Amino acid sequence: MRKFQRLTTSFLVTIGLVGWQTLIAPKIEVLANPVNVSEVSIATYQNNIQQKAEAFVDALSEKQFDKATKDLNRDMKQEWSSINAQQYWQDLQKSTGKFEKRVKSTVDDNLVLVTIQFDKVTEDLFVIFDLQGNIVGVDFPAI
Repeated sequence: MRKFQRLTTSFLVTIGLVGWQTLIAPKIEVLANPVNVSEVSIATYQNNIQQKAEAFVDALSEKQFDKATKDLNRDMKQEWSSINAQQYWQDLQKSTGKFEKRVKSTVDDNLVLVTIQFDKVTEDLFVIFDLQGNIVGVDFPAI
């Protein structure tokens, strides 16, 4: 029992000195999202999410709302049915004008900015991904 107490005390002192986030937080993230970084390079991951974000926008623009929602994570699928996706897309076009084309896309970590040209304006659509490459958030431009 004394060894356990000494180990616990030593561990708590170490946490205090090093910082909780340095020791514990990365381990929690690894447990929550089991991805072996050595198997999937960052470049491959970013290329994958960029393609998915572009396909998402293309599917919305082609009114293929079931296809647009296929890469949503479980929580997003509850919020975003294909009917909701259609409504969001229609509401967006009320203020931006009709979709003309997807101009470009850029990746920053787990965020893909898809630049879209509409009749009235060119705007960025934010598509956010989890480590498994599923869409966890979409932010339409605020017009």
